[in-house]
Amino acid sequence: MKHLNLGGVGVSVSAVALGVMRITKLNVDEATNLLESAHNAGINFFDNADIYDGGKAETLFGQALKKKPASHVMMSSSKVRSASCPANATTFPSSTSPSR
Repeated sequence: MKHLNLGGVGVSVSAVALGVMRITKLNVDEATNLLESAHNAGINFFDNADIYDGGKAETLFGQALKKKPASHVMMSSSKVRSASCPANATTFPSSTSPSR
């Protein structure tokens, strides 16, 4: 797995991130196996956010990670809090989109 330096902070992350938005379709053991397989493939960069399934994805991710902690896990969370874009939003106004 190719790794990239993240900014100038000396952190190396995998070029591929595993998105866990739908991890709640799995039970804890299955989620643990998913994270272990990702780690064995060299993935240490995970996309997670508190809005994924109302926070349940973060909870399950944490439970799975606690069962078999992988070394050097890097988690990227996209969290948005504003009047025009609340945490439970399903669409984002173009002027306040997190990608802007």
